[in-house]
Amino acid sequence: MEHILFDGNKVFCGYLCEKLIPCEDLQGVQDIKKIEIKNSDDSILEQIKSLTSNNAVFCFDDIKCLNVAEYLAKSGKNVVVHTDCFDEKLLTLVNSGAIVVFDMDCGSADVALKFGKNFDKLTEEVKKFDCTKITLGYTLSAGINDTVEATDEWLDFVKNIGGKNIYLDVENEYVIKNTPSEISAHILILADYVEKRAKDEDMTLVRDEFLNKVLECRKYPKSSYVMQFKELLKSVVAELTEKNLHKN
Repeated sequence: MEHILFDGNKVFCGYLCEKLIPCEDLQGVQDIKKIEIKNSDDSILEQIKSLTSNNAVFCFDDIKCLNVAEYLAKSGKNVVVHTDCFDEKLLTLVNSGAIVVFDMDCGSADVALKFGKNFDKLTEEVKKFDCTKITLGYTLSAGINDTVEATDEWLDFVKNIGGKNIYLDVENEYVIKNTPSEISAHILILADYVEKRAKDEDMTLVRDEFLNKVLECRKYPKSSYVMQFKELLKSVVAELTEKNLHKN
């Protein structure tokens, strides 16, 4: 399936934010094909026809292009819009069949602060939507929210606001520096954990395509990862406790 990113007035063919490139081509890719478009032009579909297949997914990271997203959605195209704020046009998009992903990336004020976000503001914005009709997004980011505690906070938050659809992604830093088989094992563990909790909470989970590729390249069975993770947690806690005792 082909992916396209609309960013400002440009159409990017390939993976979102440098990662929506076919996984086998992730290393060493410099150029992303792009064309100029006119947001108000009814020939949008014609402009991109030569670049896309019928089942292409149109990914928007810029709410300035919502009129284009709406046009494509109403034309029967697959549209995904990522946002972290409310806009009336997003409601129209949802009703037109588009997928709106609200990128929370956190479930607490502490983690939000690490992203430079205001958790109260995020909460206020997301609650303006019917949370049963949108998707709540979480991008695993190194040293910020890539722990079970942080993912639990997010999943608890989603549950509390009535969310039914979740989207799990992994930050560009992991993607640019690693091939799918080189991604840290703890990312796989967390992906497994989110999958289990989603099933337990009766939530629909969609994963980023690169993350799916990572999971396909796993070197150990899922059950082994879960067991390793539990043991790892115990050892890390024990190590930190020991260090604190010596300090005192």
